[in-house]
Amino acid sequence: MESGADQDAPLPQGLAETLEEITGLDKKLETLGVEVKKTKARRDRLEDLAVEEFRATKMEGVKIAGRSWRVETDHYLSVSFDKRDAVLAACQELGLDINVLTTVNTAKLKAMLKEAAVEAGRDSSLPFSAGTALEGICGEFTRIRLRHRSS
Repeated sequence: MESGADQDAPLPQGLAETLEEITGLDKKLETLGVEVKKTKARRDRLEDLAVEEFRATKMEGVKIAGRSWRVETDHYLSVSFDKRDAVLAACQELGLDINVLTTVNTAKLKAMLKEAAVEAGRDSSLPFSAGTALEGICGEFTRIRLRHRSS
């Protein structure tokens, strides 16, 4: 909407102030964004350290700083399109309800694998597909994460 004529016209005082304030806020947001990234990176490093300390001490949980802390394993699952039929066949072999999987819904598949792993009493830090027909067909990795609840 810019034109040479519009640029030469004097700006109304209110518009000029508003645009200057927006520019100032944009600069502030940029600065805050950098600070947020630095703070998140520091927190991630500290979380990794806390997870290692939890694992080294074999503690299951602790209450400190107004929170109950523990570690849990997060599971991430992916299935490439070319593995769809193999995954569905493996689910069928495992006795999983494939009627809900007209396509490979990784969230639903992960939930079903988790349920089967819990029922089998398997170690929750291992991939849910470990030792099943799905091992090697779908991509899965785990990450141990620090969790907390307010006490």
